[in-house]
Amino acid sequence: LKEIGIQRLGVSHCTGFRAAAQLAREFEGVFFLNNAGTRFTLP
Repeated sequence: LKEIGIQRLGVSHCTGFRAAAQLAREFEGVFFLNNAGTRFTLP
């Protein structure tokens, strides 16, 4: 994922806590929890 230069990385509950925590560390500034009702604007 880092190689393709993602701009946002959203995960939900099915990802699991451990995997989400690891992704949050690896993708600081890009990672977000994509809970029900989350909104974001695509470029």
